[in-house]
Amino acid sequence: MDARSPETTPAERRLRREAQSAAMRERTLALRQAGATYAAIARDLGLSPERARQVVFKAERLARAPHWYDDLPDRAVHLLRGHELLDRPELEAAHALAQLSARELMRTPNFGQVSLNALRGWLAGHGLKLRPESAHAFATRLRREHSQTRSGAPARERPSDSDDGPLAAGRNKTTTPCPYYPTSGD
Repeated sequence: MDARSPETTPAERRLRREAQSAAMRERTLALRQAGATYAAIARDLGLSPERARQVVFKAERLARAPHWYDDLPDRAVHLLRGHELLDRPELEAAHALAQLSARELMRTPNFGQVSLNALRGWLAGHGLKLRPESAHAFATRLRREHSQTRSGAPARERPSDSDDGPLAAGRNKTTTPCPYYPTSGD
């Protein structure tokens, strides 16, 4: 039987898992700072010793050197990584993200409304908004970007359209007899 509740959406379940992971990291960090070994932490949390070590390392890294994007959902962080914004200072990354529209962000695979709302809230904390864009402007921009990437020669310069080139269509000087049907002269 499926243990998932039909009343929750996948986004809600993902956010709940992320909250549970954060709580587990806090608990492992407290145990480690109290002097517990990885094996003891693993027994306490019902994890393998290797997984307990991984959780402790992440918790220690977050406590020792926090990043400005640590509080954002993972999918929002992946989008920022895709736009190469994680290495920038927070305010510079916020200004760069504000140059994009919600439609552009939603075109990203595995990026949904929950992550979009998290980024909107993060931008609002900096006094910024995503760039507004109408459906017409979005479609026009996509057409313009697509037309710039098309390659190939213009139609009138193609070899098959020339009148005197070696590949001139339908202009053979000699005809080749068909080997399957004898001609009347045979």
